[in-house]
Amino acid sequence: MKLKTRLEQRDGQTVFVINRKEWMRGDGNSSMWSELTGSGCCLGLAALCEGVSRNAIIGKGGPVSARSAGVVFPPAYAAAWLGTVVNYLRAEAITTNDTPDLSAPERERRIKAVFRHARGWLVEFED
Repeated sequence: MKLKTRLEQRDGQTVFVINRKEWMRGDGNSSMWSELTGSGCCLGLAALCEGVSRNAIIGKGGPVSARSAGVVFPPAYAAAWLGTVVNYLRAEAITTNDTPDLSAPERERRIKAVFRHARGWLVEFED
C-alpha cells in the first residue's frame, strides 16, 4: 500500500501532509505503525516519509523504543526526535497524538506547532 501521507517541497519549504485516514491518534495508546489498522502516529508517519521501512516500526511505541530495538533513523529525524535537548518536543508530539480528550482542531494545531518547532516543517492535514 502506497502511503498518502507525504513530504512536499513548496518554495523551499518542507510541508508534511498528513492523511487523516492513515493517522492513528487519540486512542491513548498508538504505535509508530499498525498493520492491523494501516495507520501510524505522527512520528511514525514522519519516519516513513523519511525512508524508514514499515516493518521496522510496526508496533513500536515511539522513536526511543524503535531505536532500542535496532531501528536506524535518518540523521535529521534522529536529531529532531531522539536528541536529549528535544525530549520535550518528542513528549509533546506523543502526548498530543495520543490524548483521547483533545478536539480534532486542537490536536492538529498542536501537531503543527511541534513539527514546526522540531523540524521547521509546515504541516497540513487532508482527508
